[in-house]
Amino acid sequence: MILSVAYGIPIKESDDPYITIAEIALNGFAEAGIPGTFLVDYLPFLKYVPSWMPGASFKRKAAYWAKVSEDMREKPFLHVKDQLVRIGFMRSNINVHFSPGERNCVPFSCGNTNRKAAR
Repeated sequence: MILSVAYGIPIKESDDPYITIAEIALNGFAEAGIPGTFLVDYLPFLKYVPSWMPGASFKRKAAYWAKVSEDMREKPFLHVKDQLVRIGFMRSNINVHFSPGERNCVPFSCGNTNRKAAR
């Protein structure tokens, strides 16, 4: 519902890619937030080991969750931006009313909306 209201993106009843991305991001955040889940919680020096090293799966998971979190924030925004460009709205309104710095902040504020939609 929130994605429909915030972005005008119709949400599928099942297997919606936007909801799936938000659920994966939230599950990653929940798993990483549990103290003691990873060995690095007890041995902080492990954060300096390369991600390919055995026992450093936390680094690979963190990189994956970071990418998913970025996708959750960016994909709906880019979808809407593409739609607006297609109908000629971007040039006349978004670029006039928002500075380049403000335009870069929009996906971050809209990403919070996705997190609420996945709950």
